[in-house]
Amino acid sequence: MSPPIAWPPDPPARAAGELVWPLEREPRWRPQSFGEGRPAGSKSPTRHHAAIDLRASYGETVYALHGGRLLGHFGWPRKHSPAAALLVTDDKSTTLYGTVQRDSWERHGLQIGDEVIAGQPIADIGRYPSGRSMLHISIHAANTRAPSSWYHLRPPPEDLRDPRPYLTAAEENEAAPPEPAEPTLPAVRRPPVVPPPPVVPPPPPVVHPPGGAGALPILLAVAVILEEL
Repeated sequence: MSPPIAWPPDPPARAAGELVWPLEREPRWRPQSFGEGRPAGSKSPTRHHAAIDLRASYGETVYALHGGRLLGHFGWPRKHSPAAALLVTDDKSTTLYGTVQRDSWERHGLQIGDEVIAGQPIADIGRYPSGRSMLHISIHAANTRAPSSWYHLRPPPEDLRDPRPYLTAAEENEAAPPEPAEPTLPAVRRPPVVPPPPVVPPPPPVVHPPGGAGALPILLAVAVILEEL
């Protein structure tokens, strides 16, 4: 195992919640693998592991760790490999995603040069020549198109950044509970509105002949007598 190497640069400050875990599955990774000797297990390593490998399955969706622009792609882990590495950059850093299926970003409706946001699907996991699948994440300076190798027992290249703070922040964001929603007042149950009863006009007044109601029989009797005459 390679001796530990001091890591000078700190990652640029990012707003809370700006980094998103790049896989849908629960985060599982080995922070100590960054800087280990490669080839893995070799007694005579030639380089350091300049990335973190996340467990993933073939075809699994890769999500943008942070927002930015699709900068480019190339064969991964070698130039003529069937799989690829995809680069996404913003004004703070460039993230390399390998190994992904070549042109899988097009299946997500993306072209090189497009802008993406944190958490947006950007590619699908591919396979290494050995048949294994994983997500290889390395962080570099902004607008890095050709990431440098980290050779054994040499200082880290100038474009390389330590990916562990980025992934730690993304993991913490993944585990953080959602922000509480604004409290809402309970609905007030109001009594139903009952329409007022219809207005019935009063009956017309009864008009009695002069003399009041008691004069009617007398008038009738007089009429009868006049007919008999």
